[in-house]
Amino acid sequence: MIYSLRNYYEEAGISPVPEWAGDVTLQFYDKDTGGMSPGRPRWHQVTGLSLLLKNTRSALFDDMGSGKTLQMQAAALWYADAGNKVICVMPPILIQQFIESLHETFLGLPKWLKIEAYRGTVAQRNKLLARWEKSGFPHIVVATYEMFRKEACSFNSKGYEVLIADECKLLSNPNTDTFLAVQTFLGEYGERALILANGTPAYNQLVDLYGYIELLTPWAYRGIYDFYMQHVDVEQISVSYQDRNGETRSRSVDKIVGYRDKEKLFKNLYAQARRVETDEVQELPDLNIVPLSVEMHEKHAAAYKQFVDERLLVFSDNSIVDGTNASALRQRCGKLINSPEDFQLKCEASNILMAEQLMESIDVANNKVVVFAYYRKTVEKLAERWQKWKPAVIYGGGNNNEGEKNRFLNSPDCRVAIINYESGGVGLNLQKDCHNIICVETIGVPGAFMQAVKRVHRQGQKHHVTVYVLVAKGTLAVTQYRNMADKKDEIDQVVSKDKLREELFGELPRKAVDTLAA
Repeated sequence: MIYSLRNYYEEAGISPVPEWAGDVTLQFYDKDTGGMSPGRPRWHQVTGLSLLLKNTRSALFDDMGSGKTLQMQAAALWYADAGNKVICVMPPILIQQFIESLHETFLGLPKWLKIEAYRGTVAQRNKLLARWEKSGFPHIVVATYEMFRKEACSFNSKGYEVLIADECKLLSNPNTDTFLAVQTFLGEYGERALILANGTPAYNQLVDLYGYIELLTPWAYRGIYDFYMQHVDVEQISVSYQDRNGETRSRSVDKIVGYRDKEKLFKNLYAQARRVETDEVQELPDLNIVPLSVEMHEKHAAAYKQFVDERLLVFSDNSIVDGTNASALRQRCGKLINSPEDFQLKCEASNILMAEQLMESIDVANNKVVVFAYYRKTVEKLAERWQKWKPAVIYGGGNNNEGEKNRFLNSPDCRVAIINYESGGVGLNLQKDCHNIICVETIGVPGAFMQAVKRVHRQGQKHHVTVYVLVAKGTLAVTQYRNMADKKDEIDQVVSKDKLREELFGELPRKAVDTLAA
């Protein structure tokens, strides 16, 4: 029996079912053939669709690669048929992929159904709006968060009643213009529908969950202060800092030291949301995460140590380093690991040399490779050095990212993709012809790291996936790797000088952690 969209709605207990749904065949990626073939959703995708369409506000926090897109798209089609126009917002690099996968997954959509992207320059968008004014606005519009933030009020007036926010990390912070735009769209009395999707709800720390709860169940807390009173342990400490005149001053700051009543917190989060882990719903090839300790060139290591010592000297003994100074120092130290030239040194960065050795051992001619870095300078340096592999480069929010992704997937000459964690670590499907990842730079946020890994270790992957994490010995990278291995979700911004020193001069743990997948 060919499984149709009608079958999907009926299994999920959704009614009424659109008349045309019986003519729409569901297609899924076949890892054996490398193409699309008829199939049926897994049970968690059936129950997920039921959740999305039986609640005005709902969320899928399912693990990366578990098939959230299918459920969001089926929900969008149902709403569109019911006369409720839909806006789907997501990072710019995902827009074309979302539209293409919708038409590929739901084969035989009715011709009257209009699905279009809202993007481009101001002139291009104005031309698009003028055309829509004449011919009618699309039933489903796909846009970036930036475009939605700018145009939310305009879409309100055009009959859009549903917002689907994919990779919704931006909405974890209630103090942003994007969050305010979503609240404005939903209306004072919450009359419009909202669907959220993100594979890592607590991306950095547990306070990140408040924004999602405020959107999904705004009655759960009387505001952020109430949330803190119920769940967050805060300690007031004195922080020393230097003013513009170089004089040492002090001020009191709040430092998060722990969380309480987590059971209630997660109960509020999942009142109208759901999370499933990938290993609960599908079998994937093995994931092997290999930390490689890299010795920096001795002159580079000495310069790094001198830099840290000089910066820490400005704080008196037993002082506290405030969040701004600590964050700035972490940022600078992270950049310096792969940039000996910033110390006026002529030696090469050891991490980059090690990455090149790995590239040669992987046999790039027959195996494409995904390389993750954090800093723009590192991405540009790798792209310049590796021209022989015709690298695709994905960094920042530029429109070119989509073209670079397609070139990596489809061009036989392009053997490596060099990707920034933040720009390309979400939503991309890179499992085709690729099962090796090199992390030239570590990152201090576990959620961002696992998001990146899941670009390759996901449904459709045929091979064991190996992730090489290059850890520069005696640097901040060691601490960052340990944080990822321990899956820490609480990151201190306010620290003692001694603790910060230990963090920046980290040492590999006696018992190395070989995998983050357990």
